[in-house]
Amino acid sequence: MVSKKQVVSFGEISQQTFGTEGNLTDLVGQTFIIKDVEWLEREIRNEKVNIPIVTVEVDGKTKKYHTWSRVIAKQLEAIEEQLRKGVYVKATVKKVKRYYTLA
Repeated sequence: MVSKKQVVSFGEISQQTFGTEGNLTDLVGQTFIIKDVEWLEREIRNEKVNIPIVTVEVDGKTKKYHTWSRVIAKQLEAIEEQLRKGVYVKATVKKVKRYYTLA
């Protein structure tokens, strides 16, 4: 008898790896409040990469999301100083052609 193997989605593995609810791009079209950003350093293909882990308030709940989007990562770097001062940022993820961006 062949035993059944569990099949999980790649997204579920990412969530487990980063300890997040999912990818920030899952929130396309939703407005949320960015409360904090942390940077998780990983080595990918012999290159060090900083992956943003973003704490957001969405639908009245505080959750953490990661993102692979370089555009969003640069935008998060730009607002990081404001976040450190305790200023929260209201944002919406938008998809523009092939890219995701915060608006």
